[in-house]
Amino acid sequence: MVRVAARHAGAQLFVSRESHAITGVNTPNHIQLTYRSRQPPDYTERTFTYDRSSDWPDTQGDFSLWRIGANGLWRLGGRHADVTLGAGVLFSRVQGEFDTASYMEFHLGGHSTLFYEEALARLRFVDTWHVGYNAGLEAAISAGPHVALIAGARLMSTPRDVPVFAQVLNKDQMIFQIQAAAVQDQIATRPAVFSQWGSAVFTIGVRVR
Repeated sequence: MVRVAARHAGAQLFVSRESHAITGVNTPNHIQLTYRSRQPPDYTERTFTYDRSSDWPDTQGDFSLWRIGANGLWRLGGRHADVTLGAGVLFSRVQGEFDTASYMEFHLGGHSTLFYEEALARLRFVDTWHVGYNAGLEAAISAGPHVALIAGARLMSTPRDVPVFAQVLNKDQMIFQIQAAAVQDQIATRPAVFSQWGSAVFTIGVRVR
């Protein structure tokens, strides 16, 4: 954090980073497909059902949130106590990934035999910058000629919608190639949504004059 200040006004530039784990408990993956086909020996059209259920691993991943802020500052008070107000623009960027999503395509082959291919995908946050706001308040009480005790709070906006990209993990294991665009269109169409109220950071420490 860098501050440039006159007696009552100044400027502030800060950089912050926070990281979090992404976890989730998943229920079994259940797939049921009803289709009509003509199968030997009589090739009469009939209705068939494909039904499969399997355990699905729990979601695991992580993400980090970078922030760069540029603020104007205004300080009120005297020698023994003061309050500093600051507000300005905030640039935020989310980085991270989590596993695993599944996309399946079914095909009817020879003699109306049902075949399927499954794409396993890792979801990544698209690495882009977002513009927001931040505002903070810091109170200081003198504890000596050159030392003050400080406590403060800062409200920082969070990126509202972060696009997600699907990376196919098992391309080399597929018999029938699935187009990456199809995976993206089906399982990564919605952006990740963060809290619209942003996040608050509280600080306590010592200021040396």
